[in-house]
Amino acid sequence: GAVQRDFGNPNVEITIVSGDITAMDVTLQKGAPGGFASAVQRYYQLAPVTGTVVNDATVKLHYRDSELQSNDPATLTLWRALGSPDATWTDQGSAGITRATGSEPDNWVQKTGVTAFSPWTLASAPQAPTEVNQLQSERKRRRSDAAMADRLRSAQPRLQHLS
Repeated sequence: GAVQRDFGNPNVEITIVSGDITAMDVTLQKGAPGGFASAVQRYYQLAPVTGTVVNDATVKLHYRDSELQSNDPATLTLWRALGSPDATWTDQGSAGITRATGSEPDNWVQKTGVTAFSPWTLASAPQAPTEVNQLQSERKRRRSDAAMADRLRSAQPRLQHLS
């Protein structure tokens, strides 16, 4: 069955529902991760010690109001880095998310259906620009610039040369 483990705070929990992981290290780092400056001012390194396979887990992570930066606690989700904390961060989505907010010091966000461990943090979505979002923003900016140039051309006074 599922085995729940607490890590230094009753609001930092990992529950392995299915998989062979029997021991984990959870390390709290204060401050936003290097690759995600707008995240909540803490991140967690989740590292299996015994076992490597996680088919289904629940991750519950704690935060303090003073660490939110501009993040909205009502829309916080969990984000996972693909590698080191300076790597690309991916929003793990709102499916399976539950939250306890406005209950300092017992604020937390929990996610079910987790299948991988690495550095994790909390942030409101959308925060980190993805490559797709960056490309879409660039296209919008170019269309806007082109539309402005068209308006300026049509607004210029027409000069006629009189002979």
